[in-house]
Amino acid sequence: MDRRSALWEERIFYAYKPITIPLIPVLKRTFVELIVTAKSSASSRSSGFTEPSSLIIEEPSASSRSSEFTEPSSLIREESSEYSSSCNMSILLLVCLDSQLQTPMYFFLCNLSIVNMTSTTVTLYRILVIFVTGNNVVSFNDCMAQIYFFGWLCGNELILLTIMSYDRYVAICKPLHYSAVMNSKVYVGLALFCWSFSLLQILPAMGILSRFSCYTSIKINHYFCDIIGLMYLSCDDTSILELLIFTQGGLLSVLTPFLLTFISYSFIIVTIMRIRSSTGRSKAFYTCSSHLTVVTLHYASLVCQYFTPIGTIKSSKFLSLLNTAVIPMLNPFIYSLKNKDVKSALQRKLKYFMINF
Repeated sequence: MDRRSALWEERIFYAYKPITIPLIPVLKRTFVELIVTAKSSASSRSSGFTEPSSLIIEEPSASSRSSEFTEPSSLIREESSEYSSSCNMSILLLVCLDSQLQTPMYFFLCNLSIVNMTSTTVTLYRILVIFVTGNNVVSFNDCMAQIYFFGWLCGNELILLTIMSYDRYVAICKPLHYSAVMNSKVYVGLALFCWSFSLLQILPAMGILSRFSCYTSIKINHYFCDIIGLMYLSCDDTSILELLIFTQGGLLSVLTPFLLTFISYSFIIVTIMRIRSSTGRSKAFYTCSSHLTVVTLHYASLVCQYFTPIGTIKSSKFLSLLNTAVIPMLNPFIYSLKNKDVKSALQRKLKYFMINF
């Protein structure tokens, strides 16, 4: 029985010999490649840092303000947070105090003012701390929190601008149905959807980013913690996060709101061109000119920052500063200077306070 089994094994060996013999060098090369890959990954991890407890924002401290803080961008960083907060707070108070401004359009404008105040605080408060204390070290948890809130507010602003364009579409293209379509339940529900959806859409990217465990450096060459900057510092595999940022961040969060806003304004322009009188056309266009200006500024800055070839670090930081500081500061001026309702409401309230106080 043993001799018969030995003969069968010998036959099997010689039958599969033409297959097994050529596979030996292939398996050997594969094994060697696996060893080399494992060694290279181990060396890359050994050269990098594990998850750091703190990061360093490469912003000049209080002791080295002389050269950097004489630039115009430094003055913008210092003053924009205060100006943005005060101007947006003025819009909020004016809408709350004046009953003629308590409409869906100004309700969404109040939400936009809250987003602008919060985003400016989230991104620029660390710069103010560095300027005052000279300490440019931020904990890793604080950095992750700043990335989360910044992504949440950016997504919120884009969706909110899209909802505001739909509000202008209903007001101009279907004016007789405006009060029925944009009732209190509808515009409050749209605002709640805007805040909740943007709150959830950043969670998958944050979950992947929080699982990174190896970083090549602890220095962030930026004004604040950004998901792109922290991803490029990681020596882990970032392909899944890059794909998620492209699909969710680029297509869902940016391209979809842009297309919906573009469709709304296409219908608005067609409706305005059908108005026969020039006075009616100018009046209809005037009602959406402020929002169109804000949308144009916002998307133009986003395209310059994220959808153009990578330039110098200084230009990238300047475009980021434009998005986080300058535009939130300009929004209240655009809506107040280009809006007769806001200017008349401001005049009424100033006259009221001057008479009574």
